[in-house]
Amino acid sequence: MVQRGRIDSWMVFIDPLNPHERTRLGDTPVGLKNVGNTCWFSAVIQSLFHLPIVRKHILSYNMPAVSIISSDTPQCDQTGEQQTSSQILLFMQELRVLFSLLVQSKRKYVNPSKPVEILKSAFTTSSSQFSYQQDVSEFTHKLLEWLQQAFAMQQVEGRQEDGEADGSDREEENPVVRLFYGKCRTEGVNEGNRFTNESSFTSFPVQVRGHHDLHSCLEASLVQREIEPVSNNETTAVKAEQETWFTRLPPILSIELSRFEFNQSEQKAEKIHDRLTFPCTMYMDRYLECNKEDVSARRETVYKLRHKLDVLERQLDRFTSYKSKRVALQDVFDLALGFAQTKRMRAEDCERDDDVMETSPQTSQDINSASSQNAVVVEPCPRHVTDEELRMLHSCLTRWKKEVNEDQQGLREDIEDVMNQINEMYNDPSLTQVCYHLYAVLVHEGEAAGGHYWAYINSLATAKWLKFNDISVSEVTWEEVERESMGDHHMASAYCLIYLDKSQREWINCSDEAYCLSPDMQLVVDKDNQELQDEIKEYDDKQQKSQLVPSFSEDARHLGPHPDVTGNESQPAESTLQGLGFPRVLKVRSNLSAICLSVFHSALLLLSGLIAVGAPRSCD
Repeated sequence: MVQRGRIDSWMVFIDPLNPHERTRLGDTPVGLKNVGNTCWFSAVIQSLFHLPIVRKHILSYNMPAVSIISSDTPQCDQTGEQQTSSQILLFMQELRVLFSLLVQSKRKYVNPSKPVEILKSAFTTSSSQFSYQQDVSEFTHKLLEWLQQAFAMQQVEGRQEDGEADGSDREEENPVVRLFYGKCRTEGVNEGNRFTNESSFTSFPVQVRGHHDLHSCLEASLVQREIEPVSNNETTAVKAEQETWFTRLPPILSIELSRFEFNQSEQKAEKIHDRLTFPCTMYMDRYLECNKEDVSARRETVYKLRHKLDVLERQLDRFTSYKSKRVALQDVFDLALGFAQTKRMRAEDCERDDDVMETSPQTSQDINSASSQNAVVVEPCPRHVTDEELRMLHSCLTRWKKEVNEDQQGLREDIEDVMNQINEMYNDPSLTQVCYHLYAVLVHEGEAAGGHYWAYINSLATAKWLKFNDISVSEVTWEEVERESMGDHHMASAYCLIYLDKSQREWINCSDEAYCLSPDMQLVVDKDNQELQDEIKEYDDKQQKSQLVPSFSEDARHLGPHPDVTGNESQPAESTLQGLGFPRVLKVRSNLSAICLSVFHSALLLLSGLIAVGAPRSCD
């Protein structure tokens, strides 16, 4: 399996000592602390939490009374199914706590360690420890799978209490299935035999390589003109083709962009940094089975247009990356002309340099010094070129450059025309009914061997884009989202897009119920907020005391002079300290009382006297 991205282990955040720096400002969304390889978890959880309908279901989840196994129960006493159920319910319990803190915490960010560790345990076996290079997409799929199973357990208990049958046909009542699960049907012909398959998905995967926009990726994934035959007999194998149609699109549509692939020659995974554009508003009618008859004819035309577009783009690439050297053909002409003109310019420079060398230096040392300072790096140039040759070359290269520019402009216009035809093909009112709006963009920055994750989320309340980067939450523009997520920029690109069904937006963006906490969760949040307030008070008290306590020298002056045990004239405490080598600017910030300070001063005087008595005296 090609990994979707790995996480760098060094990206761990250390809490600042000042609790004020960890305090939430106003209604700013709460961030999530990176506790070591958890940036992927933060990006996914924030995208789920800021969907009000998801937040509502998580916060209102009732832990099933049956089948709950305490975390203290030894795993050896549990069956495999019991262990899984136990993990799922413990995860749901910690996820409820995390969501509750994200709602009402007074902290700038909160710690997601507990749910993260429980989720990681699903990938840890007795034979191998968890690897931080685990496929991130697997975690996301496992998270949704656990959510679906948790609500299924809740439904089973509810039906048992009501005396109803199990009823697997009521699966779609599960909120996770209703919100995230889509269905599709695949039809095709393989070796002369027709086949039909039905499947469900939570995140639909598409390939990025060879495509420039999201619709192109979707069409390539849904329509495969040639697929690999099942038979291994090349002599009898027949070309196969298949088409996939969505029979049900979920209200929350997740599209997974496959930006990682395995390089067979180098035997390692690589990330695809190619630019891929995606719209803020996308119509999905062309991919629905109910529009199959109308779309099939259009799709055939689009297929031919895309083939034409591919030929035009490859032709244009021959101009912009001449001979695959990533140098534009116009630049080749300019370089050639510059080469031809170099000799005449260099001859004049050399004459001026010779004049300087003849008049300036006085000695051989001066000559060597001047030679090194005035040396000119000679550019490559023709050994001989006549004025006629130069005029002819200039005329030819200028004409060719103009012709190349005209050819390129013509290709660009043809490409734009074909793209407009493709776009207009599906602009019929009958195919612009199912509208989806872009809600979140999950970004990976780095290479296949490691990187960092964050999320851009379009707030349903304010319609503003927010960047959730671990503990940092900031408002950004759509231009930044485009720049950082469409690829070909600083190794950052989107690996997952989340769209919302416009027709169900009001249902998804439910009322204030999404912010209501149960009594047990309210106690947890109140306790955590009180701990932060106590920490702030303790910190402020220490800061205030440290500012009010006088310096050591000021306290010493108030104590007055003390007799010197050596018999010398009495002196203030500050002078005594200077005699022992303490600097004048010594200040002791502490909570010592005047009595303690006096005892400390007396001890220093005694030590000074002992040193003085033990010192050798000079003879008269």
